[in-house]
Amino acid sequence: MIRTKQFIAEVTQLLERNFNDPNFNVTQLCLIVQVSRASIYRKIMSQCNCSPQVFIEEYRLSIAKRKIEENECIIKEVAYGVGFSDPRYFSHRFKQKFCLTPTEYRKGFLKSNFLN
Repeated sequence: MIRTKQFIAEVTQLLERNFNDPNFNVTQLCLIVQVSRASIYRKIMSQCNCSPQVFIEEYRLSIAKRKIEENECIIKEVAYGVGFSDPRYFSHRFKQKFCLTPTEYRKGFLKSNFLN
């Protein structure tokens, strides 16, 4: 269990360094950590209850959410900046995770901060 938690911490550190690379995917992860795809799947699934691909996307989406909250850049730039190569797919996944489009989220976030 501890080894798996350490592994997840390692994967998270790799994501921190590579989240903006649209080519960083499960295959790249396997090559870097020198672990088979099946082992990565088992370890991530046991700790995070999701596939490695979903883990990577969820990480990217959490970074995108923070970027949307922090600055005024265009949503398309946020999408590219967190490693999505298709802004429409990024918006689709963002809405699936947060129940709002990135634009709706930004408007709501800015409005709530203005009122506080």
